[in-house]
Amino acid sequence: MSIGTEFALVRNKLSWGSYPLCTGYMGTGIVEAVGSDIASCVHRGCKVVAIDIDDGRLVVAQKLGADVAINGQTTDVYEALKSIRPEGADVVFECTGIPQRIDPAIALCREHGSFVWQGNYGSEPVSMQFLPPHGRRLKMFFPCDDGLQACRRAVVKNMAMGALQWEHCISHRIGWGEAPAMFQRLNEGAAENIVGVVINWQS
Repeated sequence: MSIGTEFALVRNKLSWGSYPLCTGYMGTGIVEAVGSDIASCVHRGCKVVAIDIDDGRLVVAQKLGADVAINGQTTDVYEALKSIRPEGADVVFECTGIPQRIDPAIALCREHGSFVWQGNYGSEPVSMQFLPPHGRRLKMFFPCDDGLQACRRAVVKNMAMGALQWEHCISHRIGWGEAPAMFQRLNEGAAENIVGVVINWQS
């Protein structure tokens, strides 16, 4: 459970029937959502919508409990969401860290909804259109860190109990010597078939 999830769950009282939406259009953004936000929201009785452009990651999202998986490359995301939730999502977790995805993700929020800047957008200035979130009176949250000790304890406990099936998020297990090449792939955007990577620092 990430601190972004805590903001949304506690301050917006996400519970039975709420519609949170997690976006991970590129890279491995959806993994963060899958492992924490999706599972946490599902356990609260929410109906979770996951968006990515990689079908493999969407399969993982569904294994973690996402009710709807939308491929943003082959599907009109806005029309798909409208057919499920005409007024829009209660909370949108923007997990890509890609500045160009901010405005499209904001457009998925309902009036008086919330927008969580879950991705890391780097050190450069980031811009967005002002009027859409202003007109909808959105709340925005800017999480930082992993939720610290309380969230770490909850995550480990849920993994131990089998409630958080993190093994679905691991697609690659590599030795430390393979790490530079893996990071290079990620930096170059060649992340096909990569969901999550575990590095063995002793091998």
